[in-house]
Amino acid sequence: MKIRKKIFKWILYFLIIPVTYLIISLILTSITVDRIVNNESSEKLIYLNTHGVHLDIVIPIENIDSLLLSGIEHNQSESYLSFGWGDENFYINTPTWGDLTFSNAFKAMFLESSTLMHITRYKSECSD
Repeated sequence: MKIRKKIFKWILYFLIIPVTYLIISLILTSITVDRIVNNESSEKLIYLNTHGVHLDIVIPIENIDSLLLSGIEHNQSESYLSFGWGDENFYINTPTWGDLTFSNAFKAMFLESSTLMHITRYKSECSD
């Protein structure tokens, strides 16, 4: 009889975490939030650019805050800025999948190392 009580207790302890999580998630998802509607268009475009290994986020310059732009060298003829971030060693030494080594991948994923931000400037080209 004592063993049954212990087994029942352990099963109860084991199930209490997921059941509590489920109850809390159901309660929190039932709370509604009223959205404030603006007449302004909040639609801003961003693009993703990749060459297979690295991914950059490309943002039109008009959508970038002027405070951020003051710290980045750019010309008026440039229309887009591309931002990429990652492990410095991986970013520099792995331009293609053919250059990938186990050592570079392991260091980038699991070891603390320096990172860098890669910024590319793009000019818009108009076609008639």
